[in-house]
Order: sequence, then C-alpha cells, then structure tokens
Amino acid sequence: MKRFTIDQNGFGFVAILAVIALLGIVAFAGVRVMNSNQVDSTTASLTRTHSVPNKIQNSADLTKASAALDATPIDTGVNPNQLDKDLNSLL
Repeated sequence: MKRFTIDQNGFGFVAILAVIALLGIVAFAGVRVMNSNQVDSTTASLTRTHSVPNKIQNSADLTKASAALDATPIDTGVNPNQLDKDLNSLL
C-alpha cells in the first residue's frame, strides 16, 4: 500500500514570512502606543506655568483656575464666541 506523504518543500519559507509579518504587526502596535503616550510640549508647559488649585476657596483661586483654562489649547473646530455664549447661558 502506498503511503500518503505531504511535500513540505517551501514550508520553512512560509513560516519565516509568517514570523516576519507577526513581528511587523507587533512593532507597528508598539510604535503607535509609544507615540500616544508622549506628552505634548504645550501640555507640559501648561502644567509648569499655571497651577490649578484643588479647591476654589477665594477669588485668587478662581483667577488662577480661569488663567489655566484660558491657556488650555482647545480644538480648532470650536468657536470660542459660541462656547462663551453657551457657558454664559448655563450660568
């Protein structure tokens, strides 16, 4: 009786390609995570120049909190005038 044999020529090449593809995927994910965890320079300078009080107890604390909010960069798609109107309507 004839035995069925699988021709395994080229299997090593396919395995190496799979390993390289897997390493590429892991490297890509690592770079994305590393870039997302970096602190933006504007955020870093904001935390150094403006101290935000934990609890607002007087008008000086309110002024500090207001300065920190004013220095916070906002999305360019936001209209500051409309935002002010919306906030004033809530107050």
